Amino acid sequence: MVNAINLEKILTDMANDDKQAFDTLYRLYYSRLYSYSQTFLKINSGVDDVLQAVFVKVGLNRKNIRKVETFNAFLYTVTKSIWS
Repeated sequence: MVNAINLEKILTDMANDDKQAFDTLYRLYYSRLYSYSQTFLKINSGVDDVLQAVFVKVGLNRKNIRKVETFNAFLYTVTKSIWS
């Protein structure tokens, strides 16, 4: 699991248009969100489409995502709202 210091750097770098930071974030969270989608949201098909939309939203909002403390909640809330 990523610690708060690393996540803060990743989010800061991503806000500064660092593609590698976005790729790192994707690698860190994709499998967790995939499991969450299948286990808790009961998505049986289309998980990849939902997660693609989630990461597009993260990319579009990258300049506004700063708070490490709320980032996980943001990701899971976005995932749930896209599926709903």
